Amino acid sequence: MQDLNAIIERTLEHGRQFIELLDQELAALSARDLQQLDTLVAAKAPAIEALSQLDSALTSYCQSQGLAATGELERHIHDTHGEALHTQYRELLQALQQCREANERNARLVHHNQHVTVRLLDMLRNQGEPSSNLYDRLGQIHGSQGRPLSKA
Repeated sequence: MQDLNAIIERTLEHGRQFIELLDQELAALSARDLQQLDTLVAAKAPAIEALSQLDSALTSYCQSQGLAATGELERHIHDTHGEALHTQYRELLQALQQCREANERNARLVHHNQHVTVRLLDMLRNQGEPSSNLYDRLGQIHGSQGRPLSKA
């Protein structure tokens, strides 16, 4: 079994690296840089795997100590390992929260971009409006001004 100090230290390090990857992902999403996104997705996979392995190690430690909840682990760290490790554990919890928030932020942006793309494609395909409202029997546009640019 790994030392708790080493587990927390490594998890914190990987968490911070993952936050950086998520921030880079946001920049690539905003710039719509697909090449950079591919690179980041490839870089995120091993980071997620490392965090998953460290989570398993932390879970094993908790089970070996008879600790069930996060609050119990925090008290255990504070009581048996001292203030330095407790502070580092609190930093780890904050980093994991930042990872969660950054991941949700990026997911919202991806969803928004997908929605915008679908709407644009629908407009180009003339979906969303029945064609009978746009053209008469001869195939000419209704009205003299034609279709407004916002609906094109």
